[in-house]
Amino acid sequence: MTHRWPLLLALTLALPACDDGSDADPAVDGEPDAAAPDAAPDAAPDADPATADPGELWRVTIAIAEVAGLSLGVQLEAWLDDERTVFERVTLRGVDAADMVSEVVGEVTDVAIDGEGRFVMDFGDITVPGPYNPAGIPVQVTLRVEGRVVDEASWCGDVRGAVPLLMAELTESTFGAAPWPDPAPGGCAGEVEQPEGEIIGGDRPAEVLVPADYDAGRPWPLVVVLHGYGANGRVQAGYLRLFDRVDADGVLLALPDGTIDGTGQRHWQARACCGTGGEPVDDLAYITGLIAEARARWNVGPVFAVGHSNGGFMAHELACLAADAVDGIVSLAGSVGAAGDPCPGADVAVLNVHGDADDTVLYDGAPWHLGAEESAQRWADANGCGDPEAMDPLDLDTAVDGPETEVRRWSACTAPVEAWRMVGSGHVPQFDGAFAAAAVGWLLDAVADE
Repeated sequence: MTHRWPLLLALTLALPACDDGSDADPAVDGEPDAAAPDAAPDAAPDADPATADPGELWRVTIAIAEVAGLSLGVQLEAWLDDERTVFERVTLRGVDAADMVSEVVGEVTDVAIDGEGRFVMDFGDITVPGPYNPAGIPVQVTLRVEGRVVDEASWCGDVRGAVPLLMAELTESTFGAAPWPDPAPGGCAGEVEQPEGEIIGGDRPAEVLVPADYDAGRPWPLVVVLHGYGANGRVQAGYLRLFDRVDADGVLLALPDGTIDGTGQRHWQARACCGTGGEPVDDLAYITGLIAEARARWNVGPVFAVGHSNGGFMAHELACLAADAVDGIVSLAGSVGAAGDPCPGADVAVLNVHGDADDTVLYDGAPWHLGAEESAQRWADANGCGDPEAMDPLDLDTAVDGPETEVRRWSACTAPVEAWRMVGSGHVPQFDGAFAAAAVGWLLDAVADE
């Protein structure tokens, strides 16, 4: 017989103000209690009654971010097979302030549980209907749950996600569960947590993850992760799946954080983007200072910046105004800046990645920023490139069917330039590990060819 083990998740979100000249749509965070399925009898799971034994109800609240604001609840219900080797079906529903649940908004099936009880549930993009969230409009969330069934009475793990509509990645959050009402705090007992990095940066610290086999006898590439508006370095690295590249590619991974603007959101002060109010900060000097400190501490070879949205603007800013500090950049959903912004940089390898369905930082540009094709062409001109040619497409966005990413590569450049147009992708594409592997691999190949 199949057992139904519902688990209730609460995602906490916040709605900051944004300015028309930023890439920050309203964001979401908070911590509501999730609702039991019997709170809404008319919203019973869409399952065969013969196989949907009510079973034992489990509840757990996951704090995604400790930010005051409105709350958005999502209820997760799971059915395990008798041997506890597979989640046969897992569904997601929205939960409103009165603990009523919506129709099913997301589902995964046949989620395997390995011999140690581990599982991964990748829900992709789900849309919580307007009546079931405080914003009053449909809110899109990208959600992935990784965890472990511990025993008869508990399970635990991590939830990661993003709010594409709002351009605010959710923080990586660890949860533990035990019989209600005493959820176990923080993670699985005995689990090996993501290792903490070493700290540089003085009064404005930044974490640096170091490969396990680091040897000062040879130089190692340094990748500086530049987060989007409202996020932070660790969240951005999690969303882009960059943590695995530390040991897989042998790179030092730096995770700096921007400063807080006048609306309470973390940001980089690139010229064209983004943030509202707050104290003026020389982020260019801060990042180049971190690079210099990293060079003094480790045997650093080529230096790269990988940025998303506001961080993509900042990556271009580094290449434009501090070209001697970086060897290459990857900008996802960013831009070289506004027309007329001086950009004397050259001989920097540039990979410009942009979804053509992005409605936050527009693919074709806006009065406050250049378009994706103009940005790439600017670097092709600066690097003395010849004509571009089309390469084989890539399959990077798991929310878009097939190989959606068109690749253009310029020839005969002093430093490589490529443009990846993600056809049908929005501002926050859904990635597995393929994007990180391709992007970091491109940067490493760029300097290897010099």
